[in-house]
Amino acid sequence: MKNKLLVVYNTCGVKAENIEYYTASIDSILEQDFEDCKVVVSMFKNSFECKKALAQKFGNKISYVFYDEGILSINQTFNKTVQICVEKFGKFEGYLYVDSGVIFGSFVDADNNFKQNPHILKNIYESFKSGPYSMVTLQVDLDAGYQQIGDEYSS
Repeated sequence: MKNKLLVVYNTCGVKAENIEYYTASIDSILEQDFEDCKVVVSMFKNSFECKKALAQKFGNKISYVFYDEGILSINQTFNKTVQICVEKFGKFEGYLYVDSGVIFGSFVDADNNFKQNPHILKNIYESFKSGPYSMVTLQVDLDAGYQQIGDEYSS
């Protein structure tokens, strides 16, 4: 199968948008050392300015699905985006949801320098393929919701 992974980057423009953050996050996905994956931005009620900025920055390096009407949950937009992409590109071995609050990470090396980890997608894919797993999840250090529910739940 040619299509290993569909990466669905999900945004929501209902309360606020952060185009610079979206750009950095999508860049971090595109900088991954992983072949045979497609990146699609699933945008729920984002502004025209946001859509235009991302399209100007990324062009056809990624795909876009816009949801401008109704009230839809994350599950609905993710599932519909996957369905649209399967119709367009064919089936994938795996489907990865990435929240707009996540940037594929950096780490500090032995010399205390920040380094980008280009193997996150590869590691996710290898974990998924290593057993009879239907779902693999990763803990993120941003956008985990701990600031809303309290730090005592973070460990």
